[in-house]
Amino acid sequence: MHHAKLPTLKYVRELLDYNPSSGVFTRKISKGRKSVGSVAGSIDRDGRRRITLKGVKYFSSRIAWLFLTGQDPGDAEIDHINRNRSDDSAANLRISTRVQNARNTGLRSDNQVGVQCVGRIGKGSGKTLLLARVVTGSVRERKTFPDTNEGLQAARKWVLRMKEKHHSEFSSMGAFND
Repeated sequence: MHHAKLPTLKYVRELLDYNPSSGVFTRKISKGRKSVGSVAGSIDRDGRRRITLKGVKYFSSRIAWLFLTGQDPGDAEIDHINRNRSDDSAANLRISTRVQNARNTGLRSDNQVGVQCVGRIGKGSGKTLLLARVVTGSVRERKTFPDTNEGLQAARKWVLRMKEKHHSEFSSMGAFND
């Protein structure tokens, strides 16, 4: 994904204050009905805060990265570790590639078993199995488990091991208390 080049840190600091603990940007200059000290930007339909500077909308996480490092992340992505897209606190942000960022995802809405990367498959005999799959580039790991509570727990543990093996610190199991 191509991202617009950020304005200079000097320019951004003239307009905004950033609190690295809370991740909140506030205005230093009033703009229309938006007064000094008000929260800058707005939340888009995907839950990400966007801030308009010089007529261009930027993700606030990218502006936070600029504040924290002095660097425009360029074509790299900023990953929200806890997957809360509006939490731009310093502890929640890390630089990532598109692939790494895509690994840090939640449970899909169409998941029927409640465990990421695990689904049900039918056998010809009418029995079902749990199929666990982890894919990284050309590496495809697959394993089947019985469709029982014990099988589901074993599949979950197997997926976690495979994600840690292939996805390192960007692995996610779809929930934060895993």
